[in-house]
Amino acid sequence: IYQASNDRDEVVGYFYVDLFSRPGKRPGAWMDDAISRWRGGGHDQLPVAYLVCNFPEPGVGEIDSFLSHDEVQTFFHEMGHVLHHVLTKVDVMGVSGINGVSGMLSSFRASSWRIFVGIGELYRRFPVIR
Repeated sequence: IYQASNDRDEVVGYFYVDLFSRPGKRPGAWMDDAISRWRGGGHDQLPVAYLVCNFPEPGVGEIDSFLSHDEVQTFFHEMGHVLHHVLTKVDVMGVSGINGVSGMLSSFRASSWRIFVGIGELYRRFPVIR
């Protein structure tokens, strides 16, 4: 589990990560909310999300797991959804985080994080000469 904090070092939410494939695990990659943010009656409920992927595990005796370009894009896309949910400032449970937008708009916002993957690809193809 990871915690997200603001610039004042206050915890604003949490997220779980399950990155690697295993027998019996549903295929694909997705995120979902476990708990939505809300305030009421003197209680502050922080949001909790989870991110699930099926990336290849490192080989026996290896530390690193290398991802394809598509897998990196998938990770950034799903992580965009996680950030949207965890960083919400909306205090009404029914519309906070990923609950507050249609699926199409939510995917558009999450896809914007994939731009960082594209920037890396540009640097790989066209290295900066100094």
